[in-house]
Amino acid sequence: MLVTNSIHFVESDYRSDFRTAIAGVGGTGSPQPASEYADIQIAQGGALNQGGPGHLIIKSVVVSSIENFNSKVEFYERSVPKATAAVEGTLNGLLGMVQMIDQNAAQPNTYFATAYQQGTLFIRVAEGLDIPYWDKEAKGQLHVKLSNISAVNKSAGDVGAVHIRVGTIIAS
Repeated sequence: MLVTNSIHFVESDYRSDFRTAIAGVGGTGSPQPASEYADIQIAQGGALNQGGPGHLIIKSVVVSSIENFNSKVEFYERSVPKATAAVEGTLNGLLGMVQMIDQNAAQPNTYFATAYQQGTLFIRVAEGLDIPYWDKEAKGQLHVKLSNISAVNKSAGDVGAVHIRVGTIIAS
């Protein structure tokens, strides 16, 4: 597999992606985390023209949010409802994931993310990832699911705005 060394960023649109409220997880024995998904175009940086549609290696993830909540970002090979077959927590089509933990939580060594607050934004950064990505639907999209894994709820609309930026390297 040939890998180019320049990083291309794929960005969600905070005006349309991840706009609904996402309930937090309760105490012990609570159900699976609530989530929302988005199919994000990866056309930036010529990713559609090199290596075929959606052949990438995910190297970093940045989650910026207005509210401070812990999240899990998952990447799927096809649109999330198709990949998961409407069953939450299944691994069908799951290519990789990263947990984004806030700055006050204990961070076990298995988590890649670090977090900090910048003004009124909460920013979580995961670097050094190496997740091979292939869009099996050939639509040139990243199929992303954002789950709320904290006890607090994520609000809807501008109050709960979330932006995800994924650093990728084009693979062929």
